[in-house]
Amino acid sequence: MNDFHLDLSDRTLIVNQISSPMVASATVEECLAKATHPIIDVRSPGEFEEGHLPGAVNVPLYNDEERKKIGTLYRHDGSEVATELGYSIAAEKFDSLVAKVRQVLTSGRFSEDSNGEFVVHCWRGGLRSRGVAWLCKRNGLLPLVMEGGYKAYRRHSHSCLSISSNIILLSGPTGVGKTRLLKTLAEHGEEVLDLEGLACHRGSVFGGFPGVKQPTVEQFQNNLFGRWQCLDSTKPVWIEGESERIGRAVIPEPLFGQMRKAPMLYLNAERLARVEFLLKDYGEFDVADLRLKAQRIKKRLGGQRLKEALHAIDTANWEAFCELMIQYYDKYYERSLEKISPELIERVDLRQPGEAHDINRLIRIGHRLTDDARRQRDLPSNESVE
Repeated sequence: MNDFHLDLSDRTLIVNQISSPMVASATVEECLAKATHPIIDVRSPGEFEEGHLPGAVNVPLYNDEERKKIGTLYRHDGSEVATELGYSIAAEKFDSLVAKVRQVLTSGRFSEDSNGEFVVHCWRGGLRSRGVAWLCKRNGLLPLVMEGGYKAYRRHSHSCLSISSNIILLSGPTGVGKTRLLKTLAEHGEEVLDLEGLACHRGSVFGGFPGVKQPTVEQFQNNLFGRWQCLDSTKPVWIEGESERIGRAVIPEPLFGQMRKAPMLYLNAERLARVEFLLKDYGEFDVADLRLKAQRIKKRLGGQRLKEALHAIDTANWEAFCELMIQYYDKYYERSLEKISPELIERVDLRQPGEAHDINRLIRIGHRLTDDARRQRDLPSNESVE
């Protein structure tokens, strides 16, 4: 049964109603502050798949093909003709759209603290989101349009990541167990941003997690910002030292810019212990996948080392392969240290990779480094640390 019947013959009337203040709107900041509110993304499935707000649900006004047709018509024949086609397509979906929104709101996956309110957005906060919100409002629901849409959200997230933060990099060569130590730090109440976990990739030739697809660049960055919002900004934030790319994921420039200037706690352990750690931590190796990845870095490996790596892979000599990769990556880690001020680096040797004999000592060192870095940032430009 239809909730209401609408005569679409007067397009001007409908446009005026959709554009009217009948539906409430809020800024991105205000919408994100309403953490209990469901988020309805009305963009096409393809847009949603490329990147969306963490936790958002896709209720598309147009599918990918319909959106393509409307866009093509807009470019060739102008906005009026494209809008006409858009309304014709949307008109047949009114009942199903409202039903889908209601299904989302009553699915039980969201807190009841929202009091029935929910956020609606499209790409720029235009006709798609306002049209769906207006339709929902006419059916007794309580939509809130996010001003500027997904585009504004992306600008806002990059802006927030530009704000100076107390970052401490946990760095060290391959096989030293940085990810495991990050988990230990989190268990001890420290603020941790696990970039490799968010990227679903180990950030080296050892590659992604078995059976887990990496998110798109946009979705990785959105998930990163979602986690960033949850951190206590008054505390140091531990981040594993990474290059700008983690597999296909790209760290947002505002955050990576801060990471380049952040103090570093550099961990190390005996090479043999690191080889043993990799063999235990990574488990089974995919021969075809490793051959492909070794070929990708053949210029940097060099002909002889590539030949040795491929032989180790083909003979399943994983100890030799890990040894070669550790030698390869150690060189680059050492070079990275040359770009950091000596006073912002503290080296710590571990008895065993991934295990801190005294985790509280590591925490104290990290806090001291961030305190020193913050004091240096706060000094006038004509002063220096004695």
